[in-house]
Parts: sequence; structure tokens; C-alpha cells
Amino acid sequence: MLPNISNSNLLHLPSQIPGAVVSCTGKKVLTDLLLTKVLFMIAYPSIFVVGTVGNLLVVWVVVNCKKMQTVTNVFIANLAVSDLLVCFSSIWLTPSYTYIGHWIWGGWLCYSLPLFQGASIFISSLSLTAIALDRYWVICLAPPNRSATQMHTSKQVCIAVIVLIWCVSILLALPYAVHMRIAQVQWPCHFSLCVEDWVDLEDLRSVYGVITAILQFVLPFAIIGRSYRLIWRFIESRRAQLLRPISEAQMNRKQRLLRMLVRMVLVFGCCWLPFNILNLLRDLRMDGWLKPYFSFLFLLSHLLSMVVPAANPLLYAWMNSAFRESFLR
Repeated sequence: MLPNISNSNLLHLPSQIPGAVVSCTGKKVLTDLLLTKVLFMIAYPSIFVVGTVGNLLVVWVVVNCKKMQTVTNVFIANLAVSDLLVCFSSIWLTPSYTYIGHWIWGGWLCYSLPLFQGASIFISSLSLTAIALDRYWVICLAPPNRSATQMHTSKQVCIAVIVLIWCVSILLALPYAVHMRIAQVQWPCHFSLCVEDWVDLEDLRSVYGVITAILQFVLPFAIIGRSYRLIWRFIESRRAQLLRPISEAQMNRKQRLLRMLVRMVLVFGCCWLPFNILNLLRDLRMDGWLKPYFSFLFLLSHLLSMVVPAANPLLYAWMNSAFRESFLR
């Protein structure tokens, strides 16, 4: 996401951008600590490279290896595509805009990049939710010996769900993109900013922020947590009672898969939680005490959230033997 500058702050630019100093060259300094600047300069490019290469490999493996085209792996490939979208729309833009201090990428990108950023985040959350629900159905509810027709139907449903996820995500991100605009700062110097413009709609902005937090973070994690809890209880009960014909090897495979997916969710939740909290405080206008540090905290929490696109492929490679073997070919 882009660093937020409210309409009221525009009246006091350039001196009142939270936590920053803006000069007539448009430059702004988040902190005087050289260590912090070096950290961001090393971390962001590293995350971009790891995330881009890793997610491209995931998509390539699923597309080119027939045996890897299971419903779960198709959902994982969809997650990788959304992570690539994050890499190309957010990882480079947010720190660049924050440090440069003004918008240099034109009017069209001021609308389109926020749309891509917001949609990709929703796609990631909803894809993780779909993966959890799919695992619950396959492990707990589906018949053990499904026919080829049933498998084909499952893949068709999977594609339909992915299309629905993308459509819903774009719709949820549209209000954010629609309310972006280019603002011109004339005094004491001239430069442009890409800002959210909710003139006379600040209360609606707060409502949208709360709804976004619920649909992107709270509700998906409630569903995911419940699904994995039920799966774990099911596996443990079947292991003890042996009520369903399943080999020890099959049980171990399901447990390894479950652990991989749970770690994916934990990484996503822990990395995105600080960013969601910071945005929610801003949307509810409860961030007054953070104003002197907002830009620094924003960039730090954004950096943490960007770990997710780089971490997901590593989780697949280390915890899924099929992906690992395909990577090494």
C-alpha cells in the first residue's frame, strides 16, 4: 500500500508529512539512522528477488507438471500469482515513494497500482481460506476413492472459485483505487503526490477500513483456524479409532501437508498483523500519538508484510517433497 497522506495534511505540506522532512527537491528523510536506511536498501531488493524467483518456480512447476495439478496445488499456484502481483506492484513502489517524497509515475499508475496492491492482498487471504476449506473437504468429508469424473468436477469447481476470488478481490479494492488522486503542492516548491481523497467522506473511509480489516484479515483467519482445528481433530480421531481405511504412510502425508499449510497461514498472519493494526488505527483516526513515527512504522510494517511473498515458495520447497523434487529437476 502507499503511505497515506490525508486531505487535512495537504493543507500543511510539505512540513506536516508525518515523520518526514520534505525539501523542495521532494526528498524526505524517515530517520537519520544510517543503519535503518541500509536495512531497507538491502531487505527490499532481497525480498523482491527471492519472491519473484520463488513464485515463478511454483507457477512453472504446477503448469508444466501434470501430476502437480491437484486442486490444492492449483490454489497454491493462484496464491503464487497474487504474490507475484505484490512483488511487481508494491515491493518496489512503496519504499521508492516513501523515500523520494513525491509521485513521479503519472496519473494512470496512481489509480491502477493501488488497485493491484489491494486486490493482490485480498486474493492472498481468500486463496489461503480456499486452501483450508479444500483440505477440510478432502480429508474429512470426501469419499476415499473418488472417480475420475469426481476429480475433474473438483478441478472445475477450483477454477470457478479462483475466478470468484479474483472478481471479489477487485471489487473490494475498487473503493481504495477510486478515491486516489494526484495532488499538486505549489508552495514553497512544486511537486506531485498520489493521495487518498475522501473529501466529506471521512466517516465512510473509517467504515471501509474496518470492513477491509474484517474481510481481508479477521474473517479469513477465523475460517482458516476453524478448518485446521477440525482437520487435526479428525486425523487424531481416525488414527486412534481406525474407523476409516487409511495407511500410516497416507496419514503421515496428510499430516505433513497440514503442517505446511498451517505454517503458511502463521507466516501470513504474523507478517500482516502489524500492518493491519497500523492501517486500522489510521482509518479510525486513532493514530495521533504515532504521527512523529508514522512513516517509519509504516515502512517497517510494510517490509514485514512483504516477507510473505518470499516466504511462501520456501515453505513449499522445504515442506512438500513433490515441489522440492520439481525444483531440483
